[in-house]
Amino acid sequence: MVKIQIVSDLHLEEEALYDTFTIPANDSSHCLALLGNNGSFTDGHEELYLRFIMRHLREFPMVLFVVGMSELQGNSPRAVIEILQDFSERIKRKRNSEVMGEFVFLNNSRWDQPDGNLTFLGSTLFTSPPVTMRDDLATYCRRDTGIFGWNMGKHLAAHWEARRYLASEVEEIEFSDPDRHVIILTHHCPTLDERAISPHESFDPEDRPDIYRYASETRGFAPWDSSVLKMWAFGGTGINCKYCYDETLVYSNQRGRHNDCPGFQLFEPLWLVTFYSDDDEDDDSDVQL
Repeated sequence: MVKIQIVSDLHLEEEALYDTFTIPANDSSHCLALLGNNGSFTDGHEELYLRFIMRHLREFPMVLFVVGMSELQGNSPRAVIEILQDFSERIKRKRNSEVMGEFVFLNNSRWDQPDGNLTFLGSTLFTSPPVTMRDDLATYCRRDTGIFGWNMGKHLAAHWEARRYLASEVEEIEFSDPDRHVIILTHHCPTLDERAISPHESFDPEDRPDIYRYASETRGFAPWDSSVLKMWAFGGTGINCKYCYDETLVYSNQRGRHNDCPGFQLFEPLWLVTFYSDDDEDDDSDVQL
């Protein structure tokens, strides 16, 4: 049995909560997934944020990490990638002499469960609006993201690179190992489904170009049509959800800048998404593999 606690949008940088905010480790939790917008890597924040992650590596056997927009703010993407790659190497060395969980930085990359059939694919994802609705995104990338050297062209290119990576990996897995089960973890939302974006009122994307700052419609394209895709989890929207699209669980568990996302769950085992092997008899899982 494998359990995962999924959390995003803690925004620890807003109230300097790095040393005090704790994600409880359930006895049966196998990993913690941090899906972005949880902190900052700018000066004065970097070591505090890494210390927060390390503290949870002492509680969880594994921490999966996806970069969000707050992690990129005030930096270049390359600088943030280097920070996390260096941190990953530090953790590998520490694990030789200390009891500490595995740190998995997912950046258009994958993690395969040893001696199991579970694969995590992870990516920031970014977004891509229709061509006729890109003015807002262009302004957002240039003025509001705070990412060094960022523009809409780079934003769109990063989105399509991630899309190609995820589709290619899932296709390869479905062909070579069809009994494997894939969980995709991204920061940006992969759908404009109202349940993920606006559960309490209908909306027309034509009237809400700002939606494409944090979401894109990827349904109807690979890898959604794959039988091996079991869950897609994300953050960044300010909306929490858990529903099935065809046979794929769509899930988010976001705190919000000031704990203002309704439905955020930190202590309820119900929100620990559980994957059962053939040997497990309990059928109360969120996803039955």
